[in-house]
Amino acid sequence: MRYYKSLGDNMTDEQLAINAQMVVQGKGGNLSDRQQEFAQDILSAYQLSIQLANGRRQYAKGTPAPPAVES
Repeated sequence: MRYYKSLGDNMTDEQLAINAQMVVQGKGGNLSDRQQEFAQDILSAYQLSIQLANGRRQYAKGTPAPPAVES
């Protein structure tokens, strides 16, 4: 996300993702020309960062990992 933010104006990850979603949906969005080229990538990176953060929080609380599947 730092890379994508460096291509335009300073904004939070969430603001960048919202603007990227608007661009992807054809509803405008406040991204630089360089950021617009990566709108879908920005969305994917943001969603992945949210999933990783949620996983960290879940397992930091001591929730056991799911059992390994044996083959």
